[in-house]
Amino acid sequence: MSDEGFAAISSGSKLKRTEIMKAIDCDRPALRQNKRLKQKIDEVENELRARGVLPSVTRKGLSETKKFRQRGSEKVVEHEHLSHLEKENLELKAQVRQLKEELSRYEEFSSVLYELGTLPR
Repeated sequence: MSDEGFAAISSGSKLKRTEIMKAIDCDRPALRQNKRLKQKIDEVENELRARGVLPSVTRKGLSETKKFRQRGSEKVVEHEHLSHLEKENLELKAQVRQLKEELSRYEEFSSVLYELGTLPR
């Protein structure tokens, strides 16, 4: 197969396994379990990387690993942030309830003073 053909069936720094299975007429378990076949695919991919047809695996492989680790830590941070926001929300609701009670008390006081006709100085 030509370099253009390999480039057409590549995904990132690897060849698409489904396209390889179609080309050699085998199923997925055979592709996974056959050590010689796996080694040959790895050799072909390494040759293609050396010729510049496929990108190097180190850059993309490391960045994907970092992204996966960051996603895990981001979930923890998001969970902590969510817990903090829920706690703050409950505190603010309690404060609003307290302020509404105080406001109603002052509204009653204001209405009594208005009815008596006296205004505080």
